[in-house]
Amino acid sequence: MNNLKKLLLLVAISVSSFSFSQDGGPSKRSVATVTGNFCVVLDNTKPVQEYYVADATNLNWTNAAQATKLCGFYSNNLVSYVADFASKKLYIHVYLDRTNGAKDLEWWNAYLLSLCH
Repeated sequence: MNNLKKLLLLVAISVSSFSFSQDGGPSKRSVATVTGNFCVVLDNTKPVQEYYVADATNLNWTNAAQATKLCGFYSNNLVSYVADFASKKLYIHVYLDRTNGAKDLEWWNAYLLSLCH
């Protein structure tokens, strides 16, 4: 039964990952960067956006389950990450409406860097 629960959870995450990656479409996302330590930096040439995409090659994912687990570890109430293992992309959603007042790009980048290892 425990394996069935794990399988159902993985399916649910995969379905939500697909819908998340389609939301806004990659062409409408700003670019971010991510290092092997999961340090995310948002594009500083534009005002802060809600959706970003980053090349995740530096994260050295070995499989889709590991990528999903890593994204779940770093996601929280202010930012969520979804892995696209096949394309080696990291989809980032910063929840601009969940902070106490509007925050600028400098604040978001400092916040995201505070989460990396």
